[in-house]
Amino acid sequence: MSIETEVEEAELQEAIANCDKEPIHIPGTTQTFGVVLATDAKLNRIEFASETTQQYLGIAATDLLGQPMDSLLDELLMHSARNMLTRASSSHQRHVVGERVFGNTMFQVSVYGKDGRAVLDFLPYPTATRTDSSALERARVLLTESTAHDSVEDVLAAAVESLRTTTRFDRVKAYRFLPDNSGEVVAESRASHMESYMGLRFPATDIPPVARELYVKTPIRVMADVHASDATLLALDPDARPLDLSLSILRGSSGVHVQYLKNMGVKSTLTLPIVVEGKLWGLFSLHHNKPLVPEPTALIAAELTGKMLGLILQHAKHTRHLRRLSQSISFAHELFSANVGAPFENSHTSSPLPSLSDLIQVDGLAVVGAGKVYSDGTVPSVDACQAIVGLASRSSDQLFLADDLRAQLPDTHLGDSAGVLRMNVDARKKVSLLLFRGLSVRQTSWAGVPQKSLTRSALGPQLNPRKSFASYVESVEGKCDEWSNDDLEVAVALQSALIQVFSVQSELKDGRDRANLLVHELNHRVRNILTLVQSLSSSSRASATSLEGYATSLEERIAALATAHDLLTDGDLRGVSFARMARVELHPFIQGEDEDEGARAELQGPEISLKPDAAQVMALVLHELTSNSVKYGSLSVPQGRVSLVWEKSDRGVIISWSESGGPHVTTPERDGFGRSIIENAIPHELGGEASIDFMTTGVGVRLLLPKTALAVESLVEPERTADVETPNPDEAISDGSVMILEDNYVIANEMKSWFLKLGFRHIVTVSTVMQALQKLRDERFDFCMLDVNIRGEWSKPVASRLTELGAPFAFASGYGAASAEICQSFEAPLLTKPITINEIRGVLINAGALPA
Repeated sequence: MSIETEVEEAELQEAIANCDKEPIHIPGTTQTFGVVLATDAKLNRIEFASETTQQYLGIAATDLLGQPMDSLLDELLMHSARNMLTRASSSHQRHVVGERVFGNTMFQVSVYGKDGRAVLDFLPYPTATRTDSSALERARVLLTESTAHDSVEDVLAAAVESLRTTTRFDRVKAYRFLPDNSGEVVAESRASHMESYMGLRFPATDIPPVARELYVKTPIRVMADVHASDATLLALDPDARPLDLSLSILRGSSGVHVQYLKNMGVKSTLTLPIVVEGKLWGLFSLHHNKPLVPEPTALIAAELTGKMLGLILQHAKHTRHLRRLSQSISFAHELFSANVGAPFENSHTSSPLPSLSDLIQVDGLAVVGAGKVYSDGTVPSVDACQAIVGLASRSSDQLFLADDLRAQLPDTHLGDSAGVLRMNVDARKKVSLLLFRGLSVRQTSWAGVPQKSLTRSALGPQLNPRKSFASYVESVEGKCDEWSNDDLEVAVALQSALIQVFSVQSELKDGRDRANLLVHELNHRVRNILTLVQSLSSSSRASATSLEGYATSLEERIAALATAHDLLTDGDLRGVSFARMARVELHPFIQGEDEDEGARAELQGPEISLKPDAAQVMALVLHELTSNSVKYGSLSVPQGRVSLVWEKSDRGVIISWSESGGPHVTTPERDGFGRSIIENAIPHELGGEASIDFMTTGVGVRLLLPKTALAVESLVEPERTADVETPNPDEAISDGSVMILEDNYVIANEMKSWFLKLGFRHIVTVSTVMQALQKLRDERFDFCMLDVNIRGEWSKPVASRLTELGAPFAFASGYGAASAEICQSFEAPLLTKPITINEIRGVLINAGALPA
């Protein structure tokens, strides 16, 4: 028997803790609109099966348990699935393998790997043929429209409209988390019969911490029918540890969540987390008033949309930060400019508060340091300011905020002030800026009464979902207006500017000129960045042949810009090291300083530092050069090389890019976006020169950056080279050579890193049987790893040649019986993908290539 009561604080915390204990990632059940199967990591034997197999596959789950997976999937799908599981992303991303028809129904098959198991979702299409073109096209339109906006609010407003069109859900909400972990609906699109939640708050307890953590890891969550009962997930071994379904579309539901949705009047739901800079920023919450099973390809479009919108919002947030940083530098300059020699002498000629009001609304400010307080506006006494600094110092956060100072400092006379936001300006000199807000009667509109009720049972107190979500207005007295997410973002920019300007003006008399230069450069940069991103979106769309290609090219180009921004921030906004930028872009092809490690990209030149606008242009130019070389040029083949050399001249800096060892080069018939950027951006934006020479032996590019594109020499920081993982000589077991025959670059690259970790120094990767045979004519290897099937051609000729040479080797394959038949004629082990480094180590020891 259980009793429902109102919650007391101690019991509320216990109930929240109990909620966090719910194993929502291992529910032991699945939803009923598809099939879940799980095998060992090698995809050999079926160890888990949902009860729905009888309904969809025509086979009872009990009959499937213990059966080989290739009894359901053909060799092509098995090969694809094993290749997907080899990817490092397979543990945090569901990968689509392909389609399979059972009866009259086509299923989309996807796979991911968790805890040494492979988990497969079988999602049925509503018809026997795929109808994904419209959903994918709508996702393309959504992404295009979102990049056309320059504010977070406009991006979200466009996103909810397009998501509703794409998925056919009745209501789409964009829900943003606030500093206290409650959430607010900041954008909404809905059918007329659906209730509006726009502007309403939801308490933090609606989404417990364990659910928030899972949302960061899970790109999409679907509940097709909240009134349907889940299906049991059967296990071959009843004592086996539970199956992790965190990435499965068909993951079973939580009872509390189901009741929550029922109380809201929702029949089905889809949730897309919005992850910005690795943190849960908010959610897209999609609701329908009838059961709704989304089409598999619509789910792909929605999942891609969620991820891309996270990137777009991250970029919008970064752009807004730059704009605010520019304003903050102006304010910081005004605040400290008259006090270079004595920062706390009241020598201001005018109040700084009006300038601050353009950034954040406050009633007063105080600069506290060196035992003195400079104040302006409505602020508490000097003693109270010192007490607040003492209170803030007990927090480890750089920013300290409070909206209830009267509760935290009950014995301190605070005057009309009720809240404070404190920024640490200089830790060594103990300088702080305090921003104050006065008392207000605060009103918040909640989706239902935010107070929770609980049920007491033998398991302890359990939270109950709210029964009503009708708007409830709460009035709070004794506090100030709350500090919003927007206020905190302003504070981050303001603190950065204050630290920078205070340091400069305290130590250098010419700080004013430097701050003005920073403001000018930042203003110019902010004006151009939005137009540039919009152009990138348009050009990527024009050249893409698929949604995936469009999203990838757009993401990579925005990432190139973000890298330049990060390097600029690391350099305190004073300039970007060209060498660092080049090393970051070409990092996968720079193996180390020792030429025996097979570096494919050579970088050589003096230290130069680029101004922000020049760094932005060069980031795109370097990205396009590298991307084109990887796709079509010398970096597309193992033997290809790139040389990037730069030198100073009386006109500026001359940069030379040359490729060799790649495919035969011909002049392209049309001018693509990449070529346009390389040839035109530097002359147009920087007044420099650029030329491309399509020689048959490789592409050559010559660039001239004028002196006006370079940062002041005295501001250049010493270069900090990117970290490159290299084997520890003390742990090296062997210094031999290895050849890897593998047509999948990601797999080959990962194998290469494993052999490096095992101590091998000379590693060659080839992607065709012909290349492998050519290598064996010129070189001898201590060990070879051969993929059985290379682009439809068996690797048997290579194995035969290695047998003649007496060289040890092993096969790797994602296929089944056909691979075994090919390999039986050779005395060599066969490893089934996905392969681990420990398996390779065991094969090497058995072959005598490594000591036991």
